Amino acid sequence: MMTSSPCGRADHDPAWLRMPVLGRSMWPTLRPGDMLLVRLAPRTLQSGDIVVLRAGGTLFVHRFLGYRRCGTGRCLLAKGDGRWAFDPLWPENALLGVVVAVEREEACLPAGPDNAWQRRILLWWHRLQGGMYRRLRLLFTLFL
Repeated sequence: MMTSSPCGRADHDPAWLRMPVLGRSMWPTLRPGDMLLVRLAPRTLQSGDIVVLRAGGTLFVHRFLGYRRCGTGRCLLAKGDGRWAFDPLWPENALLGVVVAVEREEACLPAGPDNAWQRRILLWWHRLQGGMYRRLRLLFTLFL
């Protein structure tokens, strides 16, 4: 693998981290055994970015869908690609980094859609899916 690729950066820069995918919450986008290249402490986030979030000693890799108000500040709305429901809102200080690239079977793949239309469709789908799940759960609760 060439060091000029994004996947080679983690070997030479302490602001980057390489970490394996262990779970299936981001299936089919990320698979167990994939290796993620993560840029630590990002300055900005874009809706659709795959982010690494920390809760206690556990790391979660989910898709960032936008900011929401919570308390006196703002929180991150995220969801796993392989899940129907939104995550509970994440405080901003839970953000560890942004996934920039994925190593899979000797290939270095970009972490997200390459063009704006693909990103918009992806975000639309996740927001629709999460919103529908929330409403169905509410209806189910009301009828019980």
